Amino acid sequence: YGKLDYDIVFLKLKPEFSKVFSIRYLLAYLKSLPLLWLSYCMHDSTDIYKPNIFFNLPAPPESNDVNEVDKAVDEILELERKYLEKEAQIRFLMKKAPQERDSSLRSMEKKMKEHNDSINDKSLFLDRHFLKEFDINDDEKMLMSTMLRNRKIFVNPNI
Repeated sequence: YGKLDYDIVFLKLKPEFSKVFSIRYLLAYLKSLPLLWLSYCMHDSTDIYKPNIFFNLPAPPESNDVNEVDKAVDEILELERKYLEKEAQIRFLMKKAPQERDSSLRSMEKKMKEHNDSINDKSLFLDRHFLKEFDINDDEKMLMSTMLRNRKIFVNPNI
């Protein structure tokens, strides 16, 4: 198979959890503001590639909105796939024509901004969903957001 230039995390739901929520719901939860904050408080890290991050973190809350969360995750994943294809094309062109490097980098930055803007509303929906499910009030939300931003972790400004 060879060595990869990136880490991979495999997620598998235990049968008792698969009746409550989907793998996409779990994925959204792993990237949610409440879980990032808890992870940072408990483990001083938000790196989901470190297995110890998952120890002692609460399971996602049960929800009536699993299908809506799944839909948002599917849309984000499709946008991510399209973005990564465009980025790969730009990287290929940079290797093929190094003299166009500056132009290619500007193009990549533009595509990245467009991509981030395209998923903004969906990621905001997901964060708000988990904040509501955990019954997190405005003061707690402000504390979480401030703490993560102070550690250079992106928090949607509209949260």
